[in-house]
Amino acid sequence: MNRIGAALTTLALLAFASPLAIAAESAKSDPAAKAFLHDIYDRYPGKNAKGTLLTSNADINRYFAPELAMPIIADRTIAQKVGDIPTLAGDPFINAQEWTVDKLDISVQQQGKDKAIGTVKFINRGKPQTVIVELVKMPNGWRIHDLTARGEKLSALFIKK
Repeated sequence: MNRIGAALTTLALLAFASPLAIAAESAKSDPAAKAFLHDIYDRYPGKNAKGTLLTSNADINRYFAPELAMPIIADRTIAQKVGDIPTLAGDPFINAQEWTVDKLDISVQQQGKDKAIGTVKFINRGKPQTVIVELVKMPNGWRIHDLTARGEKLSALFIKK
């Protein structure tokens, strides 16, 4: 093969390999995103597990992106002022008020540099559950943009109809 043929072959290989390399790079998930989900969900399995508590505004801001944290906090503030139960009365991470969680499995798929989708599967009280967690990377780490359990988005609770 002459030099022109070798150069064309090299260019063809680069043209083919570059998109594959870019796709492979974007498919890699940020280990910090998975660690963030483990920080939340590793508190559920086991007898007498306490789960991840959302007792303060700081807790809510620790786990949720501002666009979801703000309506949750506002709703809690209003409910407290009028002596009512807030909209988010159960545990949003497992979509239940009570739990006995077993067989926790967490996977994360990167959706670009600053977005990822987490899939959290577990058995709660003998029933298989799946929670889809939309993550966004903020300057202070990964946060939940929204989550979906049993076909319902958490953000939908706070949309005024």
